[in-house]
Amino acid sequence: MQHDTQNKQMHAFWHCTSVQQFWVQVTDHLSHILGCRIPLSPQLCILGDMSTLQLNNHIKTTLFTALAVAKKTILLNWKARNQLNITHWKNLLIDQISIEKMSASLNHNIPCFDKTWSTFINKLTSNVCLTPNPQHLQI
Repeated sequence: MQHDTQNKQMHAFWHCTSVQQFWVQVTDHLSHILGCRIPLSPQLCILGDMSTLQLNNHIKTTLFTALAVAKKTILLNWKARNQLNITHWKNLLIDQISIEKMSASLNHNIPCFDKTWSTFINKLTSNVCLTPNPQHLQI
């Protein structure tokens, strides 16, 4: 029974065709944004294992956050796989970055936020079609 549940979870988070296509898009976008190759692997994408990657801590933070939001996107769309898309992920990611900025502001740590997120934000929001909600763009 437990093995069957694990197989269903792996299918839902990784092997399902639409989910696999989504992960390809996410890792391609992250590779472009971060300027390094982000491998398409369940160890990284699902488990967050970055042990094989040579990245600084700021990039690891952005990567970990972006992958967590990708998993959230999958969970939000698990019943309607055809609605799983990269634009939804980008919008949720922008929402999460906004929360990160509010936290940094409350902790008087905006310089650290900027060092971690500024390049990522610029590349994420350039040449992408986002929802018309202006709150998404107020980072």
